[in-house]
Amino acid sequence: MKLILIRHAPTRYSAAGLFMGDKDIPPTREGLEAARQLGRQLASLSDFNLLSSPLSRAFLSASAIFPGKPVRVREELRERGLGDWAGRSKSEIRRLSPQAFLPSGFLDPTFVPPEGEPLDQLQSRIRKFLSEVSLWSSSDCVVAVTHNGVIRLIRHFLESRPLEDTFAESEHYLSPRVYERDGTGWRQLSPDEYIDGIRIDPSL
Repeated sequence: MKLILIRHAPTRYSAAGLFMGDKDIPPTREGLEAARQLGRQLASLSDFNLLSSPLSRAFLSASAIFPGKPVRVREELRERGLGDWAGRSKSEIRRLSPQAFLPSGFLDPTFVPPEGEPLDQLQSRIRKFLSEVSLWSSSDCVVAVTHNGVIRLIRHFLESRPLEDTFAESEHYLSPRVYERDGTGWRQLSPDEYIDGIRIDPSL
């Protein structure tokens, strides 16, 4: 089976450098147009299950990429809650709480912001999602439109990458990341490999 992970379209918080967490911020008009552009690239993808985080930036992105396709909302794909930090400037938080960040400048996933979601709780729901997906038929294809933190944690599990390494980089908006599962486990497809005859363009 194949699992295609797509980070949602950008939002106004993205441009302003604000933390979002699980705060429900919709994508921008320009972001949705970019999502439709990705949809045109994936237009011949067929016979797949479309899943989305319940947050509007993911759900609306999924609907723009695949218009007319039913979207199944999965709570496990919701972004990590950042508590009191949601809506606040990333640069301000880095200045006030430098101990919460990795040398790369990204938030240390082991640090829990005030009133934020603990890492083990996020890990538990991602494991649940991956366990259920792994039970699907080997011929199935799943497209999941979700968030930066969720995709990075999925990468940690599927690629067996150290947690800090995975969170030391950010996922690009609307750039599909594709995995294939066989009898030995999951492997990530390279940009030169194909899905139903479609080359995924990572530069979009």
